[in-house]
Amino acid sequence: MTPRMCLLAVLAWGLCAGPAVAQTGGGDRDAVMKVQQQLEEAFSKRDATAWARLTTADFVRIANGRFISKDEWIRDNVAPGAPRKPALNEDPQIRLLGSVAVLVVKNIRQMPGPNGQTPGPDRLTRVFVKTDGTWRAALTVTSPLTQAAPAASSPARPAPAAPASWTPQQTEVVDTIRAINTAVAGAKPDAFSAVTADSFIAVGASGDVVTKADRMKAIGAAKPSPGTFVPPAFVHVYGDVATAGWINSGGGVTVKALAK
Repeated sequence: MTPRMCLLAVLAWGLCAGPAVAQTGGGDRDAVMKVQQQLEEAFSKRDATAWARLTTADFVRIANGRFISKDEWIRDNVAPGAPRKPALNEDPQIRLLGSVAVLVVKNIRQMPGPNGQTPGPDRLTRVFVKTDGTWRAALTVTSPLTQAAPAASSPARPAPAAPASWTPQQTEVVDTIRAINTAVAGAKPDAFSAVTADSFIAVGASGDVVTKADRMKAIGAAKPSPGTFVPPAFVHVYGDVATAGWINSGGGVTVKALAK
């Protein structure tokens, strides 16, 4: 029987981030933290080769409602130049979901930015995927811990438009997300359960964690509604694991992680 794609997690970030998610793990947690430390070292040393090795080919960074591709990030931020002091990662928290790991840390910058001022702390969230036994960063989102106006040098950038067509693997992901949305809109907890993993969690912009049982209870108590399906801005597939993401009109970010 062919394994069916199911939802592992829904991760939401606002422009002001809240508390981190709960910490779990063991050996894989240590492996993820090692990759995180190597990423910080590669960034501080401007080691583009190491950064590229530690991230997936379709790595995406989202900051202040802007999508930044891997090539663009390396070009603008990991290019040759003066060494940096690595940021301090305080209170690292990890949620392990099979071949997906969600890392959340309080990111303390130690060097001034281009304007000569040291940025305030932000909440850095990274989604890692494990392929061929190796953890790599697939997505990074930064959210300021205090609301601030966007910098003049960083104009808002719309999310990339969804492609006109998806690959068969991406189509499976999109169809699963559509089924999830239909179940939620129709107030059908059993249908929602059929397309979500037992370990499903939803992490809100404020850092609150909702379990599958709690989500099903809320769905069952809601009134059915027509619902509107909005295709994701991106769908990245890594074997039996996938991520899909949206940027909403208010600049917040939602990412769904799925697996077979």
